[in-house]
Amino acid sequence: MENLFVTFNQANCMKNLGYFCNEPFKVYNEKDGFLLDEKFCIYANIEYIPAPLKQRAFEWFRHKYNLLCFIDFSHEGKYYYIIRTIHCKDGYIKSEEFITYKKAENNLIDKLIYVAQRIEKNN
Repeated sequence: MENLFVTFNQANCMKNLGYFCNEPFKVYNEKDGFLLDEKFCIYANIEYIPAPLKQRAFEWFRHKYNLLCFIDFSHEGKYYYIIRTIHCKDGYIKSEEFITYKKAENNLIDKLIYVAQRIEKNN
């Protein structure tokens, strides 16, 4: 089930970009990066970082930064992603190819974070 959530580093970057969820399903312990239930952290008074589902992260980048993305596969059976955005010269960013969908998905989230950080820096 952990593979449905963004990684600890991704969650931390998203938090720094302003991501917040009133009722997170899972959270990362801020000190050691372990994925926990939010209710446990509140009960134990542990500082935490919201751990969004990957699909929620895609939705958040779409709404906050107007970054539309999808993952597709090539004729060779490898996966790649495309990010459509008004924030780059060509209007889109296409990735290299990845052997697995999961690798493409994680790299896509990293790239969305990178683009969002550049947008924030330029504003």
